[in-house]
Amino acid sequence: MGSPPEDKAVLGMCLDMCPIAERVQRERQRRLHRFEEEPVGKSHSSGSVSSPRADPQRTVKEYSRPAAGKASTRPEDLRVAPVLMRTVDHLLDEVVSRKDASFREVYAFVSDRLRAVRQDLVIQRISGPERLPVLEKSARFLLVAGYLLDTDPPSPEHIHHDQKLNEQQTQETLLRVLQSLDEDDVIGEGEWHAVYLLYNLGSFHALQSMLKLRRQARDRPVLKMAWEINRAFMESNYVRLFRLALRLPFLHSCALYRHLTTLRTAAVHHYKSAFTSRNGSVPLDKLVGWLALDGVTQGIALCRHFGLTLSADDHTVTFKRKYVQGGPPSPSLRSAAKLVGNKQGGTCLHQVMHSGRANGEEKLVR
Repeated sequence: MGSPPEDKAVLGMCLDMCPIAERVQRERQRRLHRFEEEPVGKSHSSGSVSSPRADPQRTVKEYSRPAAGKASTRPEDLRVAPVLMRTVDHLLDEVVSRKDASFREVYAFVSDRLRAVRQDLVIQRISGPERLPVLEKSARFLLVAGYLLDTDPPSPEHIHHDQKLNEQQTQETLLRVLQSLDEDDVIGEGEWHAVYLLYNLGSFHALQSMLKLRRQARDRPVLKMAWEINRAFMESNYVRLFRLALRLPFLHSCALYRHLTTLRTAAVHHYKSAFTSRNGSVPLDKLVGWLALDGVTQGIALCRHFGLTLSADDHTVTFKRKYVQGGPPSPSLRSAAKLVGNKQGGTCLHQVMHSGRANGEEKLVR
């Protein structure tokens, strides 16, 4: 998604969410997504077979690689800045909020179209206040999606998603957000650097980036919390890490979530070293609290996964010197209601992805 050389920078002219030429071509080739089709009853006939018709108000430009042979830098194919913002708002308001589709189907569509939006931004070198809101909303979508895709049950459509691609896009978008922040926006600096620090837990580069911030930004409560979580991680103080993580806001919890399996695995190894002895046992509910698990049932699943010995009444856990980790975590272990999901509260997903700092700074959970 690199931008063209300076002397070949192109300014867009397209005033629609999808260039007309692409819309016509995809309609003819029957490559419309169902989210882009006109409502049933408005389709047209081509010969004896009825084919879907593109709805100009719902069709959104697809992402295409620059090397795919398409003239992606023609002015008529590049959307102007206000249209890019309108496109993002359409995707969040009209697609993410749909009740007739699984989140996996929504993600497959929205992530591709947001990628095309960011591509148009880069090619045109759009900057300033027209750039940041587009990137922020894209980043929120990708962060929340990383959590939901891992915890939601498989969709009936058997839609596959590439978690590595999601992580790559999230990293790229977060970096662009950080590069685009207004230098006078202390709250924005604090909150987005906190997200970046949590998403890249233990990263020297992320820590160094944070330390270069002005003191006013470093003093933001959520960034101070992210720093303390990183410190607990580097000290292998997992009890403190999970206790602090419970206080993170929803979006920041989504950023930390991608490390959850690794963190809990490391914590169990750490506790094994600390409690291995003939009488080295701890109450199950204590272990549940240390790892911020969702309850005793999830604690039992974790013990079975790691081959930890449970007492007959399932109240006590015994750590042995040798145990076998039983394959990939079960779906029940990927659940993180206390750490992440419950913090969404009654806020709809599309509102979470829209939410900016107009409503005030993100608050830590008490």
